[in-house]
Amino acid sequence: MKKITFLIFLLVSTIGFSQPTTNAPVPTRLQADVISIYSDSYTSVATDLNPNWGQTGAVNTTFNPTGAGTNFVLAYTNFNYQGTLLTTQNASSMEFLHIDVWCAANPTASILQVSPINNGTGAAEALVTVNYTSGSWASIDIPKSAFTGQTWDSVFQLKFAANGAGSTTPINVYLDNIYFWKAP
Repeated sequence: MKKITFLIFLLVSTIGFSQPTTNAPVPTRLQADVISIYSDSYTSVATDLNPNWGQTGAVNTTFNPTGAGTNFVLAYTNFNYQGTLLTTQNASSMEFLHIDVWCAANPTASILQVSPINNGTGAAEALVTVNYTSGSWASIDIPKSAFTGQTWDSVFQLKFAANGAGSTTPINVYLDNIYFWKAP
């Protein structure tokens, strides 16, 4: 009986602490067509990846999935929401927000959302659901039109949320290659 209990504990622990062991795909867009928030491939405009907005989790800005030290990702553990501060960007000419996501949570039971926060014209924020695949990297391109009413003419923050506003059900999320982009 003790062995079965121990095996169940190990299984639950392994599932609960799953994390990526591979790198996110390397982006191929030209720097001239990108405003990068976080990526080893582009120059970033983020000024604070952990502004302490009272969220439950922690942020590791240099999580190293492979251990090789060549490609870092953001690790949001015990994550309910997180903000990122940027130098204010006029991203109105951009067409998409790109995010590489790795999450062990079941996407039908755990919702991940994102919104640029704009202090120019139009809506200040519009949370959009990120459709990810459990246990593997998913490269997501969200069209600007999905962010209803946003103009992206003065983006100064980015917000991620798990399981809706005020959620008390945190998840672990790993993000890389967060950037706005447009076709050349």
